[in-house]
Amino acid sequence: WFGRDLIEIYGSRRFAMLYTGIAIVAAIGTCLIALVDRNLLDQPYVGGWSLAAAMTIAWGLSFPDRVIRIYFIIPVRGAIVAWFTVIATVVMSIYSGWERYMPELVAEGSMLAFIYRGKLMARWKRARIEHGLRQEDQKRDAAKRERAKRVAASASYLKIVESHDNDKLPPEIDKKLDDPVGALTAHGL
Repeated sequence: WFGRDLIEIYGSRRFAMLYTGIAIVAAIGTCLIALVDRNLLDQPYVGGWSLAAAMTIAWGLSFPDRVIRIYFIIPVRGAIVAWFTVIATVVMSIYSGWERYMPELVAEGSMLAFIYRGKLMARWKRARIEHGLRQEDQKRDAAKRERAKRVAASASYLKIVESHDNDKLPPEIDKKLDDPVGALTAHGL
């Protein structure tokens, strides 16, 4: 039921890879933890409950505002369904022994990591883009300030030139004016 909606988001190939990947991660994670905690070896793990819980979390966090009806009566939003699944698994593992719920814990944890990794990556990319835009704005502002300084310097030179219309110009300004004028006359302009 949740798979149909998730296929619309991920596409059938990516959904199949996600579904298979979560199953493999839950199996390998449980086996690795069993190397440390030998009590896990005594537990039978059969069925797809861990995958169902992981897909419920994926659906709830992918569609946080969609409403489902529990027992066709009680409306519950997707985000609440997702977090209630996580909380219920953690509470049941605390009270009944975490060995019985290890595949569910690993599957749910890996699904949360998958979903939030994607959200963090998207946020990181957006931050990089915004940082790049800020840098471009800073460069543009620095160029505007530099142009404004050159315009102000040109205006001050023009004021000095106008104040000395009939007089001889100060040597530093006379040299600056001679360079461009000499270049223009050398080209025949």
